[in-house]
Amino acid sequence: MVGPKCGHGWKPADKMENEDQKNTVRYDRTKSGRYVLRDAKGRLITSTDYPTILFDRSTGTLHRHGDFLRVRRIAAELRSQFAKTGSQDIAANLVLYGSRSFDLVELNRCVCVEGYCLKFYERISKQ
Repeated sequence: MVGPKCGHGWKPADKMENEDQKNTVRYDRTKSGRYVLRDAKGRLITSTDYPTILFDRSTGTLHRHGDFLRVRRIAAELRSQFAKTGSQDIAANLVLYGSRSFDLVELNRCVCVEGYCLKFYERISKQ
């Protein structure tokens, strides 16, 4: 298993500080290439071939993560709700990012470290 580990007693593989971590879940990758989300006890929560994150590009706040189709649907619903209330600026700040080859360390950092999505977005937007 590769990547940072979040939550109760897990030590991060990349030496991230535990106080920056907020979640008790982490993604791993199976031999077949699927991404699996597990809780702190190692129990399977879900799996996907296309992990996706939804975050606010101005704050780095992670709103959702998981399978692309589910997160894309949630993003569309949120954007619609924000637009209906006159908050188009908030809707415009929502970023949907998914990849079939999402780097496991980066994915776990986005999920586990509060605000990390902002650093991630700054890096990918320069590419």
